Amino acid sequence: MSVEERSPHVGPEGAVDESPPLAELVVRLVAAYPSADVDAVEAVVRDACAHFEHARIRAYLPILIERRSRKALDAVLGGGPGHGAEAGP
Repeated sequence: MSVEERSPHVGPEGAVDESPPLAELVVRLVAAYPSADVDAVEAVVRDACAHFEHARIRAYLPILIERRSRKALDAVLGGGPGHGAEAGP
C-alpha cells in the first residue's frame, strides 16, 4: 500500500498520527466550554496526551484523552450537568 492510499491518520511507517483527531477535539471542547480560553483547552489536551504518552495500546486513546480533558475542564470551570463527558456530540 502506498503512502497516498493510507488513511490520513497513518504515517508512512504505520505509526498513528494523532494530531488531526486532537485538533478536532480542541475544536469540540472549545465549543462545549465557551468560557474556556483556547490556549487553556489546548494545554489541557496536551496534558491528557502526556498522561498516555507511554500507552502501548493506542486504539482507545482519542476517547480516553477526551474524557480526561473534559474531566479537567469540568474541575477547573465548575462544569455541571450538560458539561460532562456525556455531553459530547
